[in-house]
Amino acid sequence: MINQATFIATAFLLVNLFMQGGIAWAQDTPALTSNGQHPTVLRAIRLKKAGEINQAIKQLRNHLQAHPKDLHAQVELAASYFLAKDYTKGSKLFKKILKSQDATDTVRSNVIRFIQQHKKNISDQKQLNNQLSFIKKSQQNTSFKISDTQKLLIKNKDFTNAQLYLVSLYLKQYRASEAQHLLTSITRKRLTPEQEIALKRLLHHYQKHYEARSSITITGSWLLGHDDNIAASGSDGLDGLLDLAIEDYYEEEPEEEFEEDNEEEFEEEFEEEFEEDNEEEFEEDPDQVHECDIDDSCSEDDEKTKQSGYFRRLNASVKITHITPKIDDGVLTHTLETALFARASDRQYQDDEARHRNYQVLELGASLGRRSNSNSRLSVPISMKRIQLDGEDLAHFYEGKVSYGFNTGGTRLTFWEKLSYRDYQRFSDSKENALLLETNLSAKHPISSALTLKSQLSFSLLNTDNAQHLSYDRFKGSLGIGYKVSRSLSFGIGTEYQKTDYKGLRDYPELEEEQEETCFGLELCFDFNRQDNYQNLYLASQFTFNANWSIKGRVSKAKRDSNQGRYDYTRTTLSAGIYVKF
Repeated sequence: MINQATFIATAFLLVNLFMQGGIAWAQDTPALTSNGQHPTVLRAIRLKKAGEINQAIKQLRNHLQAHPKDLHAQVELAASYFLAKDYTKGSKLFKKILKSQDATDTVRSNVIRFIQQHKKNISDQKQLNNQLSFIKKSQQNTSFKISDTQKLLIKNKDFTNAQLYLVSLYLKQYRASEAQHLLTSITRKRLTPEQEIALKRLLHHYQKHYEARSSITITGSWLLGHDDNIAASGSDGLDGLLDLAIEDYYEEEPEEEFEEDNEEEFEEEFEEEFEEDNEEEFEEDPDQVHECDIDDSCSEDDEKTKQSGYFRRLNASVKITHITPKIDDGVLTHTLETALFARASDRQYQDDEARHRNYQVLELGASLGRRSNSNSRLSVPISMKRIQLDGEDLAHFYEGKVSYGFNTGGTRLTFWEKLSYRDYQRFSDSKENALLLETNLSAKHPISSALTLKSQLSFSLLNTDNAQHLSYDRFKGSLGIGYKVSRSLSFGIGTEYQKTDYKGLRDYPELEEEQEETCFGLELCFDFNRQDNYQNLYLASQFTFNANWSIKGRVSKAKRDSNQGRYDYTRTTLSAGIYVKF
């Protein structure tokens, strides 16, 4: 009598599963009685009755992580997968139940009966999955794939995987209105957790690229470094903070199907730009000749006067960005990007010998950009920089730039032209104002998923009022390779070369005739134009903890050869720092 009653009860509950959305399986096992059921399982059953299949699956999966042998929860989860039309996962779990030693003959019999009752549904869904897989793998262009997927959905309106795939195709063709309509028509209640994740990714992509939004980004860094030649002029090897071959790798992984192109983040114009040529101009006039140099026969031989020391560098920036997508007839045509930003940088050397290399920079600016669907981008940033040298005001820089980047054959090319007016006389009548014009071409090419090649060529002209010996033509080139070991760890190695030709001779009106002769004799003064060649080799690394925190390290070896020997130097720099971004 008991076995007969149990059989009738379980058979009735199996049929009631799809009629009312709730079941109570295998009543002959003590753990599955109404009093013995786990509260989480009971909540899942109530959610299923209410049509919240997605939440029921989540509750049961979490419960089974803690109680993997709960047979009742396994049965409920398998049945919930069937309700969500994920027959593959449901059937796999049912097969596991059939093999379980804890399953009674009654449970096995009812599971087999249940699967047989839905054999046609399983077969139909498998056929739909195969059709969708064929469309995905076909070599047809996106338009044909959209048409085939639409036809598939005409006869199967609730085929969720096809709906999600069609949304991704719409987004790939920038068909905003159709994508939005389909996204809002998908019912989350009956999604599997995997389908829900895919839907959230699509919604995130839509909101990011098709809806107007504003954001505030705050970045900061603290670096500690060692310089083996603090007395020499030139770069400390930390140009730009964004090393040539190292990137921030904590950006989100590209979305499948609709984010395949290499997307250039709206960050590029806001990276630190304390380049070698700028830094030298922050320092005291390297051509200034002091009487002590002559009287004491001071030597500028770099190797003989080398002195090492430590420095620290602080950087901070705040950026307010507003993105406005432009949609015409339901299709995204381009995106407008506007931003206001402020940046500050402070470098201090520990030794007084290097005080002439301590600087502080405060920059305020704005930028306007236009990004097309092909991922080409035109931007026009302008800014004003206030430069201080060892706490004393040195100059104001007024800068503007036009930048255009585009993709070609897998390579990202960026061309920009910069104009910088440098006002020194605001703070010192003894200095002359200058105008800089710089042209730059950079390329980034992924060799593989782990290797990236970067190169840069630039040419700049500096014209200094009434001081041709401080005016120059400068050519600069660099080449680097970045290696991404993992999503968290990356390395970079590269080289930089710079050639500078100064345009005129320096006069020495402050020297008496006898002093001037001594100056020339000691090769502290020269009667020919200065020419410099600069080379730098570097090795850099970066470890990313998460989207907000990372650490970077760098070692570089720099050398400058000049036809005027007092400007020669070599420098080895080691540095490490903490970087944060919110």
